[in-house]
Amino acid sequence: MPPVESAADLAGMFSSSDFAVAGTYTPIAGGPVSVAVILETPDDPAGGLGDFGVQAGLASARIRTAQLPSGQALRGDTLAIGAKTYRVSQGLMDGTGAVWRLILSE
Repeated sequence: MPPVESAADLAGMFSSSDFAVAGTYTPIAGGPVSVAVILETPDDPAGGLGDFGVQAGLASARIRTAQLPSGQALRGDTLAIGAKTYRVSQGLMDGTGAVWRLILSE
């Protein structure tokens, strides 16, 4: 994800009317929270943003740090989008600290 100019730009990127979809993030320890997610799957790389960001056929997702209950993503947390639930295999914070990229498994 390219650098974002402002908080308003970041909010726009995660608007469901632009690139994001609604999801439910559930940490290993804690309750579920609603989040806006930019989902990247092997069939739809980067959620329609271009052909980057998907590793070796794995799904990944981007979530704003502010939406994560503990401010971080941990291995074993889950992310539900529609009827599909993914498990977080790895969480990577971007260079700004504003967004996490989650490597997902089914």
